[in-house]
Amino acid sequence: MSYYLNDHYIDWLKRYHKQENREPVKKIIGDLIISLPQSQSVEEMLLLLTPNLSTNNDVSTPVKSAVYGPMTFYAKLLEWHKQLTDIQNDLVTAKKNLQTINIESINPLIRLTFEIITTPKLLLHHKMPSVLNILSHDELPAILKYIACLEAVPPPISPQPGSFAAIVPFDQDHKVCLDLLNNVSAQYSGRHPMSELWDTANGLLQNTLLIFQDLHPQKLILEEEQEQTGNICGCTLF
Repeated sequence: MSYYLNDHYIDWLKRYHKQENREPVKKIIGDLIISLPQSQSVEEMLLLLTPNLSTNNDVSTPVKSAVYGPMTFYAKLLEWHKQLTDIQNDLVTAKKNLQTINIESINPLIRLTFEIITTPKLLLHHKMPSVLNILSHDELPAILKYIACLEAVPPPISPQPGSFAAIVPFDQDHKVCLDLLNNVSAQYSGRHPMSELWDTANGLLQNTLLIFQDLHPQKLILEEEQEQTGNICGCTLF
């Protein structure tokens, strides 16, 4: 099941609401709990959060939480505001970086990545900050070259149910990206620590493919039906 930043923020707000005693703050929290599920983009989320930043009156009175640690409501809003603005800024850099890449075998990954980062709702996916952080990094060309230069490895004949290898490709670009992940995964050795380059490439491919699934709701329905019959076609991490 997909998890979006809306969900994360709402979960925190619901917990905080239970220990907040000030009625004005409780009202703001209640309004956000109702409004946040309707947000379909980073811009819409910022429109909801930004007006409340100027009403900050409790920075010096943090509420202790066994789950989240000491944190004031308004400090948390500032943290979320920064996360959302970082997504906006990283998105601009990521697009520029991707447009400079010219590696033929990686073009399907470039196209698939562009598809997800230009879908407003998917920018709120909880894996998106990690993806954009990699795409906006100066080392992106080296990461993609590493992926492109790996030897092609045949996919497993009988993939483990729930693994990426068990996913039926949506189209040719999706298939190539699954193959690229298979090539990266084949480099894994439990006997030796993997390089930072491998970790980054593996994380980029896995998270990109996880987000891509949300572009095709019909696949989610199929997965739910298979789960009910005990044949889960989800995404076990390698």
